[in-house]
Amino acid sequence: MLDACQSGGFARDFVSQPGRIGIFSSDEDVLSNTAEPYLAGGYVSYFFREAVIGFADGRPADRLLLAGEFTDFFIEGFVEAHSHINDPTDPDPYQRVIIDRGSVHWDDPLWIFPRQPNGELSPIPDICMDTPLENAPDCPDGNCPPVN
Repeated sequence: MLDACQSGGFARDFVSQPGRIGIFSSDEDVLSNTAEPYLAGGYVSYFFREAVIGFADGRPADRLLLAGEFTDFFIEGFVEAHSHINDPTDPDPYQRVIIDRGSVHWDDPLWIFPRQPNGELSPIPDICMDTPLENAPDCPDGNCPPVN
């Protein structure tokens, strides 16, 4: 997964290896926007976090995440967020997610979400989205202050 401008240019090289899924935030000649409406660095990063904490498990919702559920989640997210990502008055090319499952089939399992010791499914963790993103602290001497 690459969430960077022109990241689609890496797709052919990355997915040529068996067992790899490639997810890239834009075509190889297109800039990628930051995901400010979601308080995230990039749209692929935001949807990746949402996918791995459980929101991509939906067809069926059985706590077994399939490759197709995972990749379809990104497509659905980009479609839903299209108006945030691509301003129709902007002359730049539209950003779209580039996905290539390579040799990985839609119904190949990626992982099983954990269960609690009593056998119940673990809850999807809450993530505080009310805290604005901050830049990393400036620490040229290598002694960075602790993150709160």
